[in-house]
Amino acid sequence: MAEPRTKTSTIKRDPLDVSTFTQPPAYNLIADTTAAKKSETSSENGADIQPEPKNDKPPKIPKGKLTLVVPEDLLQRLRYAAYNRRETLATIAVDALQIVLKQLEKENGGPFPPIPEEKTLKRGRPLGSKNAR
Repeated sequence: MAEPRTKTSTIKRDPLDVSTFTQPPAYNLIADTTAAKKSETSSENGADIQPEPKNDKPPKIPKGKLTLVVPEDLLQRLRYAAYNRRETLATIAVDALQIVLKQLEKENGGPFPPIPEEKTLKRGRPLGSKNAR
């Protein structure tokens, strides 16, 4: 059976009421920059000029999705590397694929030619594979 409570409940009273913390006033700690911005955006003749938006972000590169089946020990080693380098598995995989592709293209004597449209790669598992359902 449950034992009776020895402490009083805090539902009816606020336990922080006994504290004496007061927040210091924050007046004039942060400079008001709104007046300076208004004067920068208006010209001498009174017309408002909108500042150009800054585009510091690089353009997004379209990405595709790739699903791989790898041996368990390789996957575990990749996880360890990703954790210790503070990177994602995808980042490590992309870096590794770029290194291997550069090596293959070097052996080929240049970039591989594109696949003709009539001979596109088929998606999914090949028919007759041991993992086909």
